[in-house]
Amino acid sequence: KFVGFQDTKRIVVVDDTESVAFVIKSFLEDEGFRVSAHEDPHDALIDIGSNGADLVITDYTMPGMNGIELVERIKKYNPRTDAIIITADPLRISEYEGRFEVIEKTQGFIKKIIAAVYNIFKMPP
Repeated sequence: KFVGFQDTKRIVVVDDTESVAFVIKSFLEDEGFRVSAHEDPHDALIDIGSNGADLVITDYTMPGMNGIELVERIKKYNPRTDAIIITADPLRISEYEGRFEVIEKTQGFIKKIIAAVYNIFKMPP
C-alpha cells in the first residue's frame, strides 16, 4: 500500500443519508486520508470555508441544495477543489459528465469511490 501522502489530503463527504456518509468516511480513513462527513451541504460549506478541502464527495440529491450546486459554490472560492458526485440516477446529471467524476450508487460503489480518489490525487492505490 502507498503510504505517506494520504494524510496530506483533506476530503469532505456530503450525503443526506448519514449511514452512507459514515461508510464512505470510514473507508477513506482506513486508506489514511483525513475525512470529515456532513449530512447538510450548508454545514459542509462552513467546514470547507474554515478548513479547506482537496476533494469533495457529494450526493447529488439532497434537500436545500443539490450536489452540483454545492460543488459550484465551493469552486467559486476554492477552484482547485476536486469533486466526485454520487447519485442513484446518473442520467439526471449526465450533462455534467466531464466536469465532475460521477459515480452511480450501486453495489460496489465504495470501491469505485476509493479508486477515483487515488486517480484524482494521482496516487497508486
